[in-house]
Amino acid sequence: MEHPNILFIPPECDPELSDAQILKDTCLVPCLLQKYYNFNATIAAYAINEKLLHNYFPDCNFISFRSSGEYIKDACDFITQNALQYDILYFYGAYVSYLSVAQAFKMNNPNGKIYLKMDMNRYWLSRVASADIFKQLLSICDLSTVECRALQKQLNQKLPYDIQLIPNGFFETFVPKPLDYSEKENVILTVGRLGTDQKQTNVMIEGFLKASIPGWKLRLVGSMEPDFLPVIEEYKSLPGFSNVEFAGIISDREQIDNEYRKAKIFCMTSNLEGMAHVYSEAGKNGCYIITTDVDGVYDLTENGKYGTVIPVGDINALETAFKTVCNDEDKIRKVFGEISCFARREYCWREIFARLHTLFQLKGLVKAD
Repeated sequence: MEHPNILFIPPECDPELSDAQILKDTCLVPCLLQKYYNFNATIAAYAINEKLLHNYFPDCNFISFRSSGEYIKDACDFITQNALQYDILYFYGAYVSYLSVAQAFKMNNPNGKIYLKMDMNRYWLSRVASADIFKQLLSICDLSTVECRALQKQLNQKLPYDIQLIPNGFFETFVPKPLDYSEKENVILTVGRLGTDQKQTNVMIEGFLKASIPGWKLRLVGSMEPDFLPVIEEYKSLPGFSNVEFAGIISDREQIDNEYRKAKIFCMTSNLEGMAHVYSEAGKNGCYIITTDVDGVYDLTENGKYGTVIPVGDINALETAFKTVCNDEDKIRKVFGEISCFARREYCWREIFARLHTLFQLKGLVKAD
């Protein structure tokens, strides 16, 4: 069987791919199809950290195409000149600006196939679902997938297209060690871009301080927005703030994994998420999950079996959740074993890519074995 050639063109908002995106679903689709199924993967954009890309995925090809300052035009020009070299064109995100790129690909390679991974959330869906140009994009794609069951159901009710479910998961760049509950500490962990409007870090800190749980720490890993620093200064005078720890940015993947391994609880207070990969990383490390009601959390917590879901922005509900869960060691220990097995079964990228590869075969993007 010939090895398919897959090309990833990033969306207009990411003409220069960041280091973080290399190990997110953004780039993992072509890279892991190459790793697991011998695809020939190429990423084409303005720029990427090629050294880091090839550190993780040495066989992935990167092409920097000409920059005129009009990214979609440049992408279309590249596709027009090179479409016949690729069997599959991969899009990340349901961006209507992709339509012209898709049309250029199909025009210059009528036998080529297109895979769209939507990276959808409920607010984006409400804006684009009825748009004719979004329907045109879906009509030209040979396979379209979304990340959580609720959004899949809504899309298939609203639109005459067969939208499939492919969730986000975790990818380990190291050999995992067996989990042991004795490693766990009284730590509530979060990982993300601290202080952004999206992450609502203030809600998490205020909920933790109000809960005033003896013997517990709140540990925050990630970059800090400069505008949030004055808010942190105000919190420093509040009782219990000495139990809030800021670990800063941790780039080493195994070191981040160790943060999850030690934490008993993982918390997110975002007002908006697609299906954040941090949930699966927390789950496979046996963390009880406390989160706001954002897309994907009911899938990842098995409809609340492995976590507590609260309304967005509700500090009082978060305070109650912290008090309830932190004082129930038996529940945390029980979930530890169950969620780690569940996450490894359902949200390991290798298992997810087995499902994706089957869909590629069923939808004719590649020949069946």
